[in-house]
Amino acid sequence: MVLPDSVAVAVDDRPPEKPKLKWAVLVPFSAVVVLVVALFSYTTYLQEQQDLEHEARRVSSSIQYLYQKGIFDHAEILAAATESITHDELIAAALIRNDRQRLLVLSRKHFSEIKAKYGITHWYFTGKDRVNLLRVHQPKRHGDTINRFTMMEAERTGSESFGMEIGPLGTFTLRYVYPWYVSDGDRSTLIGYVEVGMEVEHLFDEIENMMDVGISVFIEKSLLKRERWEEGVKMLGRVPNWDRFENLVSTAFRQEKVAAPLLDQFASGGKSIDIRPLDMSSGEVNFRVVPVSLKDVRKEHIGYAVAFMDITSKSMAARDKVVVALVIAIIVGLSLFAFFYRLLGSTEERLVKADKKLRAMATHDGLTGLLNHRMFQNRLEEESQRAARYGKQVTMLMIDVDFFKKVNDNYGHSTGDFVLQRISKLITNQCRNIDTICRYGGEEIAVLLPETPLEEGVHAAERIRMHIASDSFEGSGVENLKVTASIGVSAFPSHAGTPSELAQSADAALYLAKDSGRNKVVATKKTVL
Repeated sequence: MVLPDSVAVAVDDRPPEKPKLKWAVLVPFSAVVVLVVALFSYTTYLQEQQDLEHEARRVSSSIQYLYQKGIFDHAEILAAATESITHDELIAAALIRNDRQRLLVLSRKHFSEIKAKYGITHWYFTGKDRVNLLRVHQPKRHGDTINRFTMMEAERTGSESFGMEIGPLGTFTLRYVYPWYVSDGDRSTLIGYVEVGMEVEHLFDEIENMMDVGISVFIEKSLLKRERWEEGVKMLGRVPNWDRFENLVSTAFRQEKVAAPLLDQFASGGKSIDIRPLDMSSGEVNFRVVPVSLKDVRKEHIGYAVAFMDITSKSMAARDKVVVALVIAIIVGLSLFAFFYRLLGSTEERLVKADKKLRAMATHDGLTGLLNHRMFQNRLEEESQRAARYGKQVTMLMIDVDFFKKVNDNYGHSTGDFVLQRISKLITNQCRNIDTICRYGGEEIAVLLPETPLEEGVHAAERIRMHIASDSFEGSGVENLKVTASIGVSAFPSHAGTPSELAQSADAALYLAKDSGRNKVVATKKTVL
């Protein structure tokens, strides 16, 4: 706390021969110093913990990003391999005739080439009815119906489908399914499906090296059959341990770099994975464990990539900071306490001001002062949910300044900025406190009118349009400057079934207003039954 000036003067002027007053000041003052040192040490500790939490979130998001990016990159490789297959007219002819032996003869050499070049491990030819005609990589297996998600999607959409799926042995298999059409005059006829795939466990090795963390991969047991999984592990010359975890099993198809004792410690207790980051140690090494949920092509959870971050140096640095803070506090003592207190107080004030400024920059448009596009999307979702919950209507106005480019070209961008600011103010003056106004993008401004049906929204839009059209834009530097606006109007849920449809229908109505001459209000005609 900051002492009043009068007390400070009394302390400075007190003769040294009066110890009672001296100790009366020094004892509470020393207590305050001790309290501040304790609080500072605790704050330093909390800050380090927050830094570790931030680092854990960064690692988690980076792993998810690199995992998805790896899938897309390898899907392009599979697409290239498929393209080389479908250019072979002899293979196409054999597939049309369902000639399995001919397909096998034509594909064997080609399979060796694409396996060496692209790392392809699976190659299927499947009929139009999804019955497998040939597994080039396992020729003896055929005749079964392929019901995997990627195949079903390719059949449903009539176009290529790809994604990561868990194999019966617990492998991470990236599959690419291509519906093969051949031209027959003006028509294209489906002759079957070509499917190629590759094992992508090496993705986690690449992520491990890029992130400089240890990664263990776990799969949900519910996706596997114990007997087949244990057979696959034994084929690799390893000892299966199905019961090590309660609901998960560690993948056996990549070399584990995380020490076994650390995994055992991680499995202690209920043997289930805690999805929250946690800390553990092995010897003198400290780890932050970050489980990251993995999803397959259906966007369904299939397991975890558990990252083990070595935080030993950061933990030691945190302890060193606390020790240094204590030593400095003891050395500096009571003589610098008031200075540091005032310094920290002013610093905190500046941080609060900076934080407020950053928050405003993150939520508002710098030119107009209106909410930005990201905040508008949040409000759009909130108002749509509220309208659906209480059986109300929410109307959206999409406003676009007519010929705004000409304003910039003829009078300069400073005049254009003034026009946007003035129009933003005119719109704000015509709206209620509960309405949401944002700069949607460029010269577009969006308005949400809660508890407002479409008809009332049209009236509000017309008021706004007339105020803009009648304004002289005094202060723009251009005499008798006239600017108009076109407005599209839509409402949820009467004319749009979702928030995104509401924005789309309002935007479509705006384009109708501009196409029909501008300086108009047009409401959507579409209704939701």
